[in-house]
Amino acid sequence: MEVPTQDEPEYTEVDEARKAHRRLFTLGLLALILAIVAFFFPRCDFDDDDADFGAGTGLTDEQLLELIEENCIIPGETGSEGEQGEPGAAGATGSQGPAGATGPQGEQGTCGPIGPAGPRGEDGRAGAQGEPGAQGIQGIQGVQGPRGSTGATGPAGPKGDTGDTGPAGPPGTGGLGLFGSFYDTCTQPASSANTAYPFRFNNTDFPSSTGVTITGTAGTDGRTFGCVSGSGSAGRPTITFSGSGVFNIQFSAQYWRTQGGTGADISIWLKKNGQNLDWTNTDFTTESNNDKRVAVINWFVPVECNPTCDSYEIWWSSTQDNMELLAVPPVTSPTRPAIPSLILTVNQVGNLPASP
Repeated sequence: MEVPTQDEPEYTEVDEARKAHRRLFTLGLLALILAIVAFFFPRCDFDDDDADFGAGTGLTDEQLLELIEENCIIPGETGSEGEQGEPGAAGATGSQGPAGATGPQGEQGTCGPIGPAGPRGEDGRAGAQGEPGAQGIQGIQGVQGPRGSTGATGPAGPKGDTGDTGPAGPPGTGGLGLFGSFYDTCTQPASSANTAYPFRFNNTDFPSSTGVTITGTAGTDGRTFGCVSGSGSAGRPTITFSGSGVFNIQFSAQYWRTQGGTGADISIWLKKNGQNLDWTNTDFTTESNNDKRVAVINWFVPVECNPTCDSYEIWWSSTQDNMELLAVPPVTSPTRPAIPSLILTVNQVGNLPASP
């Protein structure tokens, strides 16, 4: 326990009073001693100013003074008051008594009891379930009527002469109209970056097309399958029509990048009559080598025949080289068919709107 430091004592009025008391006591004691001395020595009572104090003695003044000095105590003049002495040093401070022991800690009060929990409210009651309605009675099936008799076949008329074939009429609105389906079995490379290449198709899904055909200059490879990478395709690029109308041109293309270490973009767009068609381009991306992707687009396009019908082609380019439209031969485990590099379907969806 830390003992508090005691302040130095200060001189007070009580200390000054004690000092004055001691001085008075000392003076009183001195006066007592002088009184005792005076008691044993004779005292001469005369006034120094009295000129006749030696009359009748027959002695001169000098003799009389000498006699007095020998036998009497003459008080001398009171000396000046001496200087007050320095106050004595303060006494040493007494040692501080030991600190008292700390009293014991009072006992902690007990916790009050927990109040009882309130009563739980009653659970709501579920409403009663309604009774299911009665099932209606199934109606009676009607009786099938009797089959009518077959009418007699009329006699055949005489066969007329064969006339000339008339011009083809416009396609009907309720049928499929003109159509064609095509694909390519060769891998088609983009050997150079930022160079345009046409989509080529070397096979038709039907023995003969119905109003839509693939024409144009053939590619450099005459094989129908197993094309070597970089050799291109023997297919043709131009989609031609035998009649006018509105057509849906739709394709799917499997593509990848064979090497280069980075991704690349390819662009795919339409040409009409050999010219780029505005607002038909779309970009597709590969993120790394051997990353197979599929591009799918469809366009609705008008075809007019005046007198020659319009034609369309699909073109593509790549921002990097070593990009290919990929064809894959049949594979096993499980056995599954080959993958064409391109698939194209073209079908008529309507007639051209009438001129206003």
